[in-house]
Amino acid sequence: MAMLDMPQFPHILSSVMSYCSWSTLITLRLVSKNVRTAVDTLQCTHLVLIDTDLLGTAVNVYAPGMLRIPALQTCSPISWSQQPVHPKAALVANTRVVDILGFVSTTCDLTLLAPHFKRLDTLRMPTCPFDGGFTPYFPVPAKTLVLFTNNDAIPNPIDMELRAFGGYDDYDEEPEVLPKGVRPSIPDGVTKVVVNMKGTDIPIADVHGCIMDAPKSVKEIVIILLKYTGRSLVGELQPGLMGEQIVSMDTAELISANKDVNFTLVGFDEIRASYPAKFRSLLANEMRAYNVKGIDQPGDNVVECNPFGPGPRRVIKSKYRPEKEAWIEGVLSKVTFKSIYEYARTCGRPDEEVHLDFVEH
Repeated sequence: MAMLDMPQFPHILSSVMSYCSWSTLITLRLVSKNVRTAVDTLQCTHLVLIDTDLLGTAVNVYAPGMLRIPALQTCSPISWSQQPVHPKAALVANTRVVDILGFVSTTCDLTLLAPHFKRLDTLRMPTCPFDGGFTPYFPVPAKTLVLFTNNDAIPNPIDMELRAFGGYDDYDEEPEVLPKGVRPSIPDGVTKVVVNMKGTDIPIADVHGCIMDAPKSVKEIVIILLKYTGRSLVGELQPGLMGEQIVSMDTAELISANKDVNFTLVGFDEIRASYPAKFRSLLANEMRAYNVKGIDQPGDNVVECNPFGPGPRRVIKSKYRPEKEAWIEGVLSKVTFKSIYEYARTCGRPDEEVHLDFVEH
């Protein structure tokens, strides 16, 4: 019987594995050491890290869909950092996507894993589907960072004492949400940040405030307005209501704070075809309230708030200055609107597989 030397024909094994179910891949690991290595590498391409418990020093490791990976079921950052060459480290050398799902205990410092992820393309920070918790720092380097909003902007909602505190504006006063010595910041080397608002009007700056000071390596920030599941959407921005003012105000602040970054706003056309043009005018109006150094004079711009009365909740009154309008146009020239399908195609996803919770894969 003729035998194939699998290391000499890796494309054949790759083709075979592409047709295998997850359970079949696990069985395939029994064929040989070389096949087992190939299967393990494939199954570790996309990892989901979940805290084992609130006082743990390790994370559970899954593949998307909460599928267990035989070769890598748990990971202890302390253990990995204490060995020059950890026996499991080779498994993540070719990992391309990592999800850190929900809040990870401060006793489990994920930054210790950073040296082992050498080819990571995307780091995703999804909130927990049960309590909305999230990890408030970005421990491993990646080219694309995907962020998700949280209704309460509280990393660890299980701790009711932290919930009573009322927020996390000063991380120095809340060491229990960050490992010792870790500060929340977007790592240098990130070139793209994607903000999935999941259909809410919660500003991403309330969840990850460091986005207001992105490093120079960031070239694009994408804001996905609505939450999509397949071709359906959940949670619409209602024109004329308070949510519209909140989203336009916070988006304008984010754009103005990162003037050298290109912005792509996704899904606004789902409200109605003409809505992107309206939202652009709302952004411009918000920016008229800013006092721009060298252009505005004291008293030029006034914002009147009317939270309880009839009519708009916020009214912006600004003195017209051509220089100010030119400044606004310059800022907004870096803003592009795309539909869900246009954006999905830029990420290599066909129309029939559009799912913006996962489109960055």
